[in-house]
Amino acid sequence: MRYIGKIFCIGILFFMISMNIPGQDSTPQEGKKFPMPKIIPHAQWHKTAPVGFPAQGTRKNIAPGESLQFKNLKIELVSMNPATPGDPKSSTDTVDLKLSMGEKSEQKKVNEGDAFNWEGFHIAVLAAHTKKGELGFGLTEFEITTIDSIPPEIAASTKAGNAASRARIPHKIEKIMLHHAGDPKPITPKDDPVKKLQNLQAWGEKDKKWWDVPYHLIVALDGAIYEGRDWHYIGETNTKYNPTGYLQLMVMGNYELQEPNEAQINAVTDIMAWAVQEFNVPLDKIYGHRDLAETACPGKHLYRYLKEGAFHSGIKQRLEK
Repeated sequence: MRYIGKIFCIGILFFMISMNIPGQDSTPQEGKKFPMPKIIPHAQWHKTAPVGFPAQGTRKNIAPGESLQFKNLKIELVSMNPATPGDPKSSTDTVDLKLSMGEKSEQKKVNEGDAFNWEGFHIAVLAAHTKKGELGFGLTEFEITTIDSIPPEIAASTKAGNAASRARIPHKIEKIMLHHAGDPKPITPKDDPVKKLQNLQAWGEKDKKWWDVPYHLIVALDGAIYEGRDWHYIGETNTKYNPTGYLQLMVMGNYELQEPNEAQINAVTDIMAWAVQEFNVPLDKIYGHRDLAETACPGKHLYRYLKEGAFHSGIKQRLEK
């Protein structure tokens, strides 16, 4: 009986393998290829085209006492120093840095908005958020690129510059991140999604020096899907998680204050199913922003569909047809 039981168990195992039965967190197996959802091109909504230039680098937001690593360069943020009102010698926020590469190290004090070259790298201090209540409070935003991958005029600049001076940093999509817009009040059918996207792009370029909107795909109230930032390049964040490798998906509205509708849920599930298949993303690599950062995003009413497995079930249904 024990021998028969072993044969039975082995037989079941080979049956499961032959049927390609996925585990709970694995990527569903391909049957008929799930089509890319209809996406409204960037050119159909923007007033101005995205700016920036492709380059090898990284962008990261860190707090004092933390560090970031790019290739063999390590930058430690020692302190952030607020400007002193009325003091002309201290009219700009500054940061104290420790740079190290192998046995070489150097301490530097850098003004917010400045840039410098060090050992083959161009380092821009984009912002130092020292004021309580401001977006990204307590974090310093860095952009690091290799000098030989950026335009000569950028490499020679001692200023971080505007959105046109930003690097488009390539990445390989391996995960999915779900966001909401988090507007102060719920979105309604009277709100124009094109206007909202144009405002987001303009705000990002002016206030954040982003070369385009921070998200790759955006879902409107009616379920329409808009193309955002080119997904070949990393998105943006005002928090500390590293956006490299994430397909950034945002739903217009505030889902702490309102419920997502059926059209939006279907659109999000379609995007996720397509991305899981297109980029071979495991189901356990789909996150809500709150999973990796101190934020309410994507709002409790939208996050519920992720936490309770509704999105995962919808993805499996779409890919197993």
